Amino acid sequence: MSAVHRAADIGYTFLPQYQGRGFAAEAATAMVDLAFARLGAHRVTGRNDARNNARNDASAAVLERLGMRLEAHLIENEWVKGEWTDESIYAVLAVEWASRPADPCCRTDP
Repeated sequence: MSAVHRAADIGYTFLPQYQGRGFAAEAATAMVDLAFARLGAHRVTGRNDARNNARNDASAAVLERLGMRLEAHLIENEWVKGEWTDESIYAVLAVEWASRPADPCCRTDP
């Protein structure tokens, strides 16, 4: 986390046999809660490989479920595995996080 800008990034990777079970949403919710409640973040971002496939669509859905909005789609900004790839950047502000509707599957407060 950048203390000056009060900005944090989150990320997650799961083995294929554990994908699609809600673990990413649950873990990411806890990470965003931690960033805002304990670390004093103003903004949390998540980045996603924007190639159009099921894995990345699911990851984007997790970020959107957290209440993050798509803020940027960077075209061919990274060289990955021998090719240029796009990247999507999602973000949520502390004030937005605090006022979001509760998602019963991903609540981390008591």
